Amino acid sequence: GLVKAYGDSAKEVLAVAKSKPIVKTVPFSFSTGYDFYENAKKICLRYGCDDIREDFQTDIKISGFVPEEKFEEFASEILNSSNGKVVCSVLE
Repeated sequence: GLVKAYGDSAKEVLAVAKSKPIVKTVPFSFSTGYDFYENAKKICLRYGCDDIREDFQTDIKISGFVPEEKFEEFASEILNSSNGKVVCSVLE
């Protein structure tokens, strides 16, 4: 009886559990002025960045994780959209 109860509970959990594919990511960071902040956030969302952290000081430091295969394109869009003012780098 106990095995069946545990089995039924496990089936119910798996039925409602959300899953997402495992994607290799790289940590990134860049600093930007407040004038580019909203655009930077939109770019991060468009590229599927995850675990985004923001530190608001004189400038805003944004860090997080971006899918590895998208990093070069992501960094290029950040640079181009900011007219060459914001450089995104990979954290070690």
